[in-house]
Amino acid sequence: MSFVSDSWIITKRQLLQLTRVPEVLIFSTIQPVMFVLLFRYVFGGSIQTGQPGGYVQLLMPGILCRPLHSRLRELHLV
Repeated sequence: MSFVSDSWIITKRQLLQLTRVPEVLIFSTIQPVMFVLLFRYVFGGSIQTGQPGGYVQLLMPGILCRPLHSRLRELHLV
């Protein structure tokens, strides 16, 4: 099988999972927003990084990459 056909099969499986369990879509959408609010406004002032722009420069890429990493982990690709 090729990369494209394998990717298509995995995409179909994930979309089928979303139709059967819609909570997955809701949770995967709300969780990054909750993390940004929590770590930016609750813990943001207590973490000193010494970088210009502060903690937010490290927070946003980490929060945005986390859902991708968890999806790849579920597919056993990481």
